This record gives sequence, C-alpha cells and structure tokens, in this order.
Amino acid sequence: MKPTNIRNTNGEKPRAYGLWRMDARKISAILHMPFAIRGTAPGSLLISILIITSLLTTLGLLGLNLLISQNAATNFRVDREKAFEIAEAGVEYYRWHLAHVPDDYQDDTGGPGPYVHQYTDAVGNVVGTFSLNITPPPSGSTIITISSTGTVTNKPSSSRTVTIRQGIPSFTQYAVVANADMRFGVGTEVFGPIHSNGGIRFDGLAHNLVTSLQGSYVDPDHGGSPEFGVHTHVAPTDPLAGSPVPDRTDVFQVGRQFPVPQVDFLAISADLAAIKTKAVASGIYLAPSSGQGYHLTLRTDDKVDMRVVNVQLACQYDNGGFLDYGYCSNNYTQACTQDSTCSGSGGLCIKASHSIGTRVNDETSFTYQGVSSLGVTLPANGIIFADDDLWVDGQIASARMTIVATQSSADPVRRPGNIFINRDLTYTNTDGQDAIGLIAQKDVLVGFFSEDNLRVDAALIAQNGHVGRPYYGSGFTSSTNNANFRLYPDTGVCTANTSQTCTSNANCTDYCTTNSSRSCTTNAQCNNYCVANTSKSCNNNGECNNYCQGDTSKSCTTSAECRYCTGDHSRSCTSNNKCNGWCTGNHNKGCSNNGDCTGFGSCDSSAADVGPCLPTTGPCLTGDTCKLGDTCVSNGDTCSLSTNLSGGSTCQEYRKRDTITTFGSLATNQRYGFAWVGNLFNCTVGTNNSGYCTRNLNFDSNLTYAPPPDFPTTGQYKTISWEEQ
Repeated sequence: MKPTNIRNTNGEKPRAYGLWRMDARKISAILHMPFAIRGTAPGSLLISILIITSLLTTLGLLGLNLLISQNAATNFRVDREKAFEIAEAGVEYYRWHLAHVPDDYQDDTGGPGPYVHQYTDAVGNVVGTFSLNITPPPSGSTIITISSTGTVTNKPSSSRTVTIRQGIPSFTQYAVVANADMRFGVGTEVFGPIHSNGGIRFDGLAHNLVTSLQGSYVDPDHGGSPEFGVHTHVAPTDPLAGSPVPDRTDVFQVGRQFPVPQVDFLAISADLAAIKTKAVASGIYLAPSSGQGYHLTLRTDDKVDMRVVNVQLACQYDNGGFLDYGYCSNNYTQACTQDSTCSGSGGLCIKASHSIGTRVNDETSFTYQGVSSLGVTLPANGIIFADDDLWVDGQIASARMTIVATQSSADPVRRPGNIFINRDLTYTNTDGQDAIGLIAQKDVLVGFFSEDNLRVDAALIAQNGHVGRPYYGSGFTSSTNNANFRLYPDTGVCTANTSQTCTSNANCTDYCTTNSSRSCTTNAQCNNYCVANTSKSCNNNGECNNYCQGDTSKSCTTSAECRYCTGDHSRSCTSNNKCNGWCTGNHNKGCSNNGDCTGFGSCDSSAADVGPCLPTTGPCLTGDTCKLGDTCVSNGDTCSLSTNLSGGSTCQEYRKRDTITTFGSLATNQRYGFAWVGNLFNCTVGTNNSGYCTRNLNFDSNLTYAPPPDFPTTGQYKTISWEEQ
C-alpha cells in the first residue's frame, strides 16, 4: 500500500515521496529478476559465501587457539606459582630443621643430598616435591646456603628454585656491647653499632646506631635527675628525660634508640670448659705458670713465641717511701697504693701495672711438649687456652685464632683470668682472612707501660670484668716531676755474671774470674779461697787442707772429725751415743745420761737431737791449695736494669697515652673505658692524666658471621639473602 496520507506538518507531501516510490519499484523489480538479468555470474555469490565462511572459520579457529593458549599459559602460571610455593615450603622446612638441630647439614640422613620430600595438600594428596641442596658453612663461617627446587606432580617443566643464605650472628655484630652504664668521652669515635643494657652517655662521634635498654637513667658520673637512656653532654647538653628527644646528628650520625630489647649478655659468655677441652685435645693448653702468667707473641709465619712472665714492671711514687701505683679490685676507677685501703667490702689494692719487666730473665722461655716454647706452630683448630693471666701481642697473616685466659686460683691479690695488651696486636689482612678473638674470664686490659699509639685488631670479651685501661690517675699527688717517680724493680743482674746483683754498671765490673760469686775491688780480694772448696776462704794453704768431702762446711784434722749426728749436723761424733743428746750448758758436748753432763747442766735427749752417728761422708781432705794471684773482671760487663717501653728510665709520662685504635668488637660486662676523664685529665698540657686521649673504635663487619674459632654466637640463624634462581 502506498503511503498516500503522508504529509508534512504544513500539509504538503514530502518532496522525497516520488523518489521513495521509484526506489521501491526498482527494488521490487530487482528482487524478481533472474540472475542473468542482474548482471552477475551464477557462481560468484557462492564463492563469496565460501570465502566469508572460510574467514569466519579461520577467525574462529584462531580465537579458539588463543583461548586454548591462554588457558595453557594460565595453567602454566598456576603450576609455576605452585612450584614456587613448594620451593618456599622446602626452604621454610629446613629453616625449622636448623632451629632444632643447628649443626645438621644433611637433613638428618647422614648422607649427601639432594634431599627430596613430598609436598601434600590440606587433605593429604601429594601435589609435588621439593628437592634440597645444603651447602655447609665454610671454615670460620656460620653461613649456610639452602637451595630448594619445587616441582608440581607430572609438571616437571614448571619447577622453580629458591636459594637463601642464613648465618648465626656473633656478638661481633656490635662495635661495643655492654652490660653496664657506659660513658664515651670526648675524643671517642666509633664506627659500628653500640648497645648497652645500661644507660649511655656519648660525647664523641658515633657513625652508627646507638641503642640502650634504658628509657632513662641517672648518670652515675654526676647524679641528679634522670636523663635519656642515650644522651650527650656535647653542647648544647640534652634536656632531661621526659622532654622531646632532639635530633643530634653532630653526635649520633645515624641516630639513637631507647629503650630497645635487652641483649642477653649471658649468651655472650663463652663455654670455657668446652673450649678448654678442644685446646687440650688439639690446641695449645697452658697450665698455671710458675710465674705471673704467659706472654704470647703471634707471628706471621703461623707460629707463636711463648714465655713465662716472672716479674712485672711497676711505676712507684716517692711519698716518704716509694709506693706502687694501683687501683681497687672492687672499683677500678679508684686509685690506691700499697698502704691505702679500698672502700667497700672486699676491696683490695691491685698494685701491678700489668706490664712485663724489661730485665734479663724477667720473662723466660720454657719447654712445651718436649720442645722450646719459642716458635710453636699455631694449632689447626686455632685455640690457645691458659689457666693463667696472658699478655698478647704480635701479628698474624691468614690465621684465625681464639685465645682464652681463665681464673684457676682463688688468690685474692693476683686472680688470674686476665688478658693484657700493651703492644700492637695486628692483622696482615683486614678482609676477613685474619681473625683474633680474646676471651678473658675476668678483664681485658691495657696496662701502664703501653704503646703511645696502640693498635688492637681483635674481638674482645671480658666475661665477668671490663675492657679498658685501669685508672692510673693523679690521686697520689699533683706532682709532674719525674724525679718523684721510679721504675721498680730498681736492681738488676750482671749480664756476664747473673748471680751478681747490681744497681748500675759499676756493680758489674769487679768479680773474681775463677770464683764469680766473689766480688772484689782489688785483686787481693780475689786471691785467697780454696780451689776445691770455693765457699772456704783462707789466708794460707793450711786453711784449705782439711774439710769433709761430704760436708764442706766442716773442717777436720782427722777423718773421725767428719762423723756427725743426723739430727744436728754441727755435732761431730765418734759413736752413736754421742748423738743421743747434748748438754744443756754446752751443746757441743754429747751425752747419753746426765752423768755425762756433770758441770754442764742436764742431758737433753729430745727427739730432735737424737740420731745415729753417721760414718764419714768422705775423708778428711788434705792438700787443697789457695788460688793466689787471681784477677778481677772489668771487660764491659753491664747491669741489666729495668727500662720503660722506650728504653728510658722514667715512668710518670706513661699515665697519659696518645691514641688507641681498635678493629673488631668489644663486649664488656662492666663499664668500658680506655681513658678516665675529670678535672685533672688534660690531653693538651701536663701529665696529670690517665688513659688515651683519642680512642678510635673501628668495626670489623667480617666477624659478624665469620667470628674467630668457637666464639660465642646468638645460637639463632638469621636470613642474610633470598633469591630465586
């Protein structure tokens, strides 16, 4: 039907009506025309349809392949993620295993890896496996490498590998760790982390974090109101506790934290009994010495020289009589002398300056396991253990050593178990190849006669004492005159005649060549003594002729006079009854009853006097002659006298030292200090000082996971690195 009723809004027919009508007719005609009339080949439309169908099919197949590929990729990613989770599970399993058996690197099998474990889901179905390869710590390290490869069941191509490195840190993760209130004075520079379970006053420069267990505390150096657990008096002095904590990067370059968790200092204490067992078995073990302790000098050829310290060197002050410098055993910041007392219960004056004497034989070598104690090869396990005090110095090269001093005596005056460092103790390599650990059951100290610029490369532990230098202050006197001080001992021995004592070289020039126990000023004093019996002096040969061979103190005229009583060698006898007793009025008169003592008192026949009459211990010697015309020695012999570290004769200046530099770590149970500050401590002028003016404490990070042999660790593994391979 034609739309004849179509109109515009103005009532007119649309202009396109005719055109519409014509198009409709054309369309109708076209639809009823045969193909030939349309001008198109009979098969061309089919071809077009086929092409379009092919294109659609191809696109469909491509889409299907894409879907299949995406599904496979998704499944692969899912499997890879599962494999990753399984690999992580393997790592976590072995971390758990090490927490229970820290030194098992073979998965409790006793054999080599890899160690394969099944991995199950929540209902117990096996969904994969993880394979573990464990690399034990290399020698001298605590770092273990755990490599875990996770694989999904029937999907080996989806495996992934996770590798972690774990280590047990030593206390050497700190430059200084302490169990007491600490003060780091001006002139102290520390390059590693610092922690104390007490409060810390820090007036130097800290290049790393400084932490304390204490939120606030009362500084024992001056008392008063509580201050921050970590505070400084470098101007401007920190405010009191309770105020906002200022940012002091001029002192704490990395910052400070307080309070923080406590460091278990008991865990720092080494198992000394276990270390001693290893030293006895395959290390170097030194039993209590016959002297003051042992001096160990380490060498770069992997050997050590060991000597017994016989005599220590002291600095004495003349206070109406020379007295030793000292400090109190119950308060090492309190000075004392031989005649002073130490406040508090049990305080004793420790008078030694912890320095080895410099005279001939002040220290001597000894026989160690059948050979000389000089040049002993360092043990493979790196352990030297002494039940005595130790002095340690020298240098190592590619060696790793732990040296221990323990207390084996209850002697209240000299209680061993200390380690003293007065001369350089150094590494050749500072990259971790070299390591020295010093463990003292009591103190690790720098003594009075120490080097002006002292270097100590080592990790130090004072288990029950402190690390530092004793207070050799001016509590005795304000004198700076060296004439008021002297080295002690102040006598020596002659180098050519060690039985001859001396105070100067002049004392060593004159003694008899044939009888060096006799001193002389002229030859005449050497002329008259018996050649065969040099303990007998004589004026002529007759005085040398007659003495008993077995008892050269007895003279005789006949062999009978060489008989004497066993209970009294001064009594001669001809028969046993003359040894039964003696007359109280005349001890030279023997008796067997009071009748024998008529006129000389009673016969004393107590047990001490009774004894048989020994037959001659030798004949009455005759024919001995005097040595006449002997000469005195005066050929450059010298007196071995005490000298200070520089070879001089003074000591007062050793109270103040210039610089101490450490490279390692310090663990101190009591307060640390290499310098004692106060109104008399002045590093610019004068000598009323005690300690090192500059203290550089360098941190050896190599020791954190590679400490010296058998050094104490935290006992817990810590993850160092994690990566997927």
